[in-house]
Amino acid sequence: VSAARDHDRASAPSPSVRPPRFTQHPQPRPTISIATHPLLKTQRKLKTETLNTGALSSTGGIAIISDIHSNVDALAAVLTDITEQRCFAIFCLGDTVGYGPEPAACVKLMREFAAINLMGNHEAMYLATRGAREKLGPQEFGDLWPPLELCHRQIGASDSKWIADLPLVVPLADMTLVHGSLHEPQTFDYIVEKPMAKAHFAKQETRASFYGHTHIPAIWQEKGKTIACYAPGEGPIGLDPDCRYAIGVGSVGQPRDDDPRACYVIHHPGSDRVEFRRVPYDVNKAQARFAK
Repeated sequence: VSAARDHDRASAPSPSVRPPRFTQHPQPRPTISIATHPLLKTQRKLKTETLNTGALSSTGGIAIISDIHSNVDALAAVLTDITEQRCFAIFCLGDTVGYGPEPAACVKLMREFAAINLMGNHEAMYLATRGAREKLGPQEFGDLWPPLELCHRQIGASDSKWIADLPLVVPLADMTLVHGSLHEPQTFDYIVEKPMAKAHFAKQETRASFYGHTHIPAIWQEKGKTIACYAPGEGPIGLDPDCRYAIGVGSVGQPRDDDPRACYVIHHPGSDRVEFRRVPYDVNKAQARFAK
């Protein structure tokens, strides 16, 4: 619990290279009703046996999202964008809950159509405080306690059991998924400096890995003994076949790179490229929901 709590209380240190700032944003598209979201009816899920046979290289784009943080307005906008991009599947890297006002709604959406879901430090904190709310209260968690209390009030038994079964790491045929770092994933370390990236790559057995937790989009590249961090722009980015990568997918619900738009990544295994997507949504509506 302490690892999950302490890593979230402190702001992540600045990455080696910060993404470019965007001073203008297009007007947010209208969000649609969660209850009638087309992905609930049309999203195709990859079967487990497919995920481990190398067949990913022949699939269409895979949407990789993270750090929704109970922001259902941002999530609705991202789901709309994912639908428009005709992604084959959705992988969620954790922290679906925490901070925001709608943890139960976001959990139900991820249960419904995400092919893979991981555990983040906010799920770990939620699980650790079940049945111990009198002992572990505001004095232990400070500002993190109100959203934890909200999780306990909203999330039912079935969803709670689902959260308890979430994995910390999911290795696939040509990529590895994790919330924080592959270096002791249970401690939810950040990847924001070269030593952290080096420790992560030391545990990475696939050519590419995807992580969340920092809320900042980034591409770490390892070529031989050289490790570099790049700030990705929007649009497709080709991956060098002679390099290994750790790709930070940013945050759907709480970006921390001076761009309020929701952020996620589309991975195209067949063409060996990734695409960072920024999706506008009604931030004022979300802030009003948070204030309640």
